[in-house]
Amino acid sequence: KKLVAVFISIAILVAYSRVYVGVHYPFDVLGGAVIGVICAGIILIIERRICLLLSQP
Repeated sequence: KKLVAVFISIAILVAYSRVYVGVHYPFDVLGGAVIGVICAGIILIIERRICLLLSQP
């Protein structure tokens, strides 16, 4: 759980720095975060299904 908090903190700091420096607009960063969360969720679902299939005799 601590590692998750560290990675989320790093992601937030990087996102803020991209907006602060003026490289991206806030909605660009927000859109990227949403896409990242959706992709991570899809990968997690697929991984769980694969593990269930492989654990069946």
